[in-house]
Amino acid sequence: MKDGKETALAQVPDIARLFTRIDHLTEAMATKRKSLDKQVKHQKQHIKDSIVLEAVTTLEKQRQVINTELTPGWIAAVVTPADFQEVIKGKKSVTSMQSAVNDRLAQARIEQKQLAQAVKNNLAVYRTMAVDKDYLFPDLDVLLHKEQSDLMAIIEVRLNQEAQQKTAASEPEPVTEPEKTEDQPDLLYTDGEVTEEILTDDIHSMEHWLGKGALDGYRFDHNGNEYRIELIIRRAEIITPAKQRSLQPEEKEIA
Repeated sequence: MKDGKETALAQVPDIARLFTRIDHLTEAMATKRKSLDKQVKHQKQHIKDSIVLEAVTTLEKQRQVINTELTPGWIAAVVTPADFQEVIKGKKSVTSMQSAVNDRLAQARIEQKQLAQAVKNNLAVYRTMAVDKDYLFPDLDVLLHKEQSDLMAIIEVRLNQEAQQKTAASEPEPVTEPEKTEDQPDLLYTDGEVTEEILTDDIHSMEHWLGKGALDGYRFDHNGNEYRIELIIRRAEIITPAKQRSLQPEEKEIA
């Protein structure tokens, strides 16, 4: 028993050192595992981002080619990077992620082609209906995305409006004779001292008396604002008194 006790006591320091080493190794392994976990997560995210980026880039190149062919038409992007990221959510292997992205990419390509064909059809209709009328359709790039029936209706409306404006511009303006009313005195034969009277505010009558060009100078300002015009005859001061208005001897002989 004495020998056994001495042997056990002799082994105690070795056991203590062993336990200490085990603790150090456990801590080191935990630290290493955390570092490796971060690296693995980072690598997985890098693989996911690379797969998504490749799909987005491929689709965008195809869209740019289509838009070049469609000018002045265009199509917008049919998917976003988030759409591709959604389809790989929950996938564990690279193979399954790549397969899911490829399926969504194929679907997006079909959607782009369908949009492009619809714009092409509308562009063909526009070029048939509105030959040399591009100035009437500054918003053509937007109109090409409408339903074809709506596009045709808009084209017809604008063409009809232009035709009506040209017809109206080619017709001579009607000349309206000024009409006297009981409330409108004839100032040329008004007795008494009339200081101011409104003769008329009828545009057509004033155009007849003053001429359209002269009237428009008062009717519109330089900003294009239109004003209501009143034609006024104002009696200011006597130039020649009536008692002095007599014919000279020479004028009488000529008369």
